[in-house]
Amino acid sequence: MSGDLRKALDLSEYESRAYFALMTEGEVSPSELAETSEVPRPRVYDVLKKLVRKGLATERLGRPLRYAALDPRSALPSLSAQLDQDAQLEAARRRDEISRLTFELGGIYEEYRYRTGSEQRVTVGSSSRASWKQLESLRQQTENEYVSVSCSPAVPPYEIFAQEERMLEAGTKMKLIRPFPGAARRRHMDWYHRLIRKGYEIKSSDAAEFSFDVSDSKRAVIWLNERADHPPTEAVWLQHAPLARTLRENFEKLWRRAKPVEIK
Repeated sequence: MSGDLRKALDLSEYESRAYFALMTEGEVSPSELAETSEVPRPRVYDVLKKLVRKGLATERLGRPLRYAALDPRSALPSLSAQLDQDAQLEAARRRDEISRLTFELGGIYEEYRYRTGSEQRVTVGSSSRASWKQLESLRQQTENEYVSVSCSPAVPPYEIFAQEERMLEAGTKMKLIRPFPGAARRRHMDWYHRLIRKGYEIKSSDAAEFSFDVSDSKRAVIWLNERADHPPTEAVWLQHAPLARTLRENFEKLWRRAKPVEIK
């Protein structure tokens, strides 16, 4: 039972032992609790103070001090609520810290790339979930326009739909060419129609020979895979504006021949 308390309420081994002993022994002194709970005497005072702070025990002044367990039917839910609140505060603190570090480290990263000339580069990445994180970063850097071509009939995960919706709401111009309907089911088409209503320009075509995305005609990625719902077998990342512009021109040729996707 003490092990269950430890897991459910994030108690230490000694705290869970002490609390369980208090429930079965009634009001006891620290020395009496040490004997029944097998909590070492040097630790028992500190353990009892923690149980009092967490609302699991009461302390009665006197010589010696005496302690008793609070009713678990009220004490445990109360502690659980406090743990949830603490977790939310910690998550908010962590998000703030990550935002600060993202801004500061992003500036350092860009400065290094500018000084070393590494902003002009072509890299090949192997199959990895990290590729989608790189794609997310590419989209976040987009200021004006994002175009995408997919050869795959498979649909992307919903995280991609959600990010595209956020980009549209932020004012990014977006165009997509992909085979329709392909494997897109009703619920997927509902998402596409939702995005179209928000300004996403989408056309259908199976003429593309490879998949690629272009951000602001400055950065691009070429997808060397056959499924849009899986990480690529390989991806070519282009931090090279002339190559990105060439892909953007290729997109425009495909766009002129593609068929519009109608909203139902």
